[in-house]
Amino acid sequence: MIDFGIAKRLFTSAEARLAAIRAELQQMQARREAVRHAAVSREDLKGLVAVWIAGNCSRFPEQVQQIVGRLATNPHALSKSDELKRLVTFGSGSQFGEDPTDLSQILSALLGPAMLSAVSAAVDSMDSWPETALTAAQREKELTVLDNKIEKLLHEEREIVDRAREAGLNLE
Repeated sequence: MIDFGIAKRLFTSAEARLAAIRAELQQMQARREAVRHAAVSREDLKGLVAVWIAGNCSRFPEQVQQIVGRLATNPHALSKSDELKRLVTFGSGSQFGEDPTDLSQILSALLGPAMLSAVSAAVDSMDSWPETALTAAQREKELTVLDNKIEKLLHEEREIVDRAREAGLNLE
């Protein structure tokens, strides 16, 4: 005689394991999203600002050199009001304040170290910082660990579903 009780217990056990895997998967995926969107650490924020200022600083002299180069090789350009306007506005092509991108390049070039000091002082003076803040290294390490766990759980889930299907059972 066939003992269907054993089959039922095995099926129930497989269902329970699959449910546990899926619950853990949800937790790991939620944790991954939390890590991905976690606040930036103070030091990383200051570093990002420094990179932004440096990038703006490097573009400004290039713009001025291009304009001066055009004027030097084409003296007739001096009579063109557009070229003179670009030179007088330090390459921005607009009056100060009209284009925030160009103005930020000018300010970064002229006041870069002072801007960086001001931002760093503002960041350092903040009384509270999000407790969930992570450095870039911490974020990368934690995402790698979570991605590996998620991949293992997905593999185990697929294996259980496939093996059940091979036995004629539907666990999806």
